[in-house]
Amino acid sequence: MKPVVALGLALSAFVARTAEAHDHWLQPDVLLAPDGAEVRVSQIVGEGFVKHEELGHDPSKALRFALYTGDAEPLDLRPRARPGTLPVVATFLERGAHLFVLDRAPVDLTLPPAQFEAYLREEGFSSAIAERAKRGETASPGRERYVRCMKAFVRLGYVSDPAAGGRVVGQRLEIVPEHDPTDPTVSTIPVRLALHGVPLVGHPIEAHHRFGSKRTTLRLVTDESGRVALPLREGAYLVRAVHTERCLGCEGADWSSAFASYAFGRGPGTVRAPVLSLPATMSTERPRHRGLFLGLALGLGVAALWTIRERRSLGATS
Repeated sequence: MKPVVALGLALSAFVARTAEAHDHWLQPDVLLAPDGAEVRVSQIVGEGFVKHEELGHDPSKALRFALYTGDAEPLDLRPRARPGTLPVVATFLERGAHLFVLDRAPVDLTLPPAQFEAYLREEGFSSAIAERAKRGETASPGRERYVRCMKAFVRLGYVSDPAAGGRVVGQRLEIVPEHDPTDPTVSTIPVRLALHGVPLVGHPIEAHHRFGSKRTTLRLVTDESGRVALPLREGAYLVRAVHTERCLGCEGADWSSAFASYAFGRGPGTVRAPVLSLPATMSTERPRHRGLFLGLALGLGVAALWTIRERRSLGATS
């Protein structure tokens, strides 16, 4: 392969992967505070706890958007979230522990073979790669149906509630801290990862941490009980996990995936959402494959330039 063509393909893959920005999470502007406050909750698209875009509310894609507080019945936030608004909801919260939950409707996506294989490798899904190879599908597009399961924990008033952050709400892929993650008296908490309520064993979990301008990522693997021991310090956290499996009997999809996220904050004082590096733009939807077209366009452009150069070179020597 000519070097410039290889460069074009590499650049196209890089641009596609960068623009894909496949993490979604709920981001309250206040995560921890000493008293009741108005809390504005945004839905963010980005990667590694860096915002690329802010989504407006889309009622057709919100299967559940609810607020869980104490023993009260969950409050359905969908009637309060107007279509297209930024942030998706703003509400005054009394002192106490509050859990925001958003489950998005399934989305079908088809990726070219190389892109899909790269995604599977990045997420550590070696079994899916092996199954595709066994079925002779390595050179076939990846047809995926995915859902997003998001949580964000807000605590107002410095009284720890061990059960508050670990509420089980029945998400398909669910991250469950088994101790109040904002409790300043503990430095490590157990976090359970479950698929349809069943603990996932030997499964990767990422924990992104931000404090000021510093950002770090911790990669963990669940034990035989589906848990990881998550070390904690002051700042804002985003815990994420992804699961994919064969989508049996699914028309239009071969793989079924779920993306889970959980945001919270720790500190001796008020913890606000971290300052993110990219400016917000408004959108009601960001297809994960949008970057694919940008990458392909770049790759085709580089290849075209190489072809023109080669033809000119041949013309000059003939």
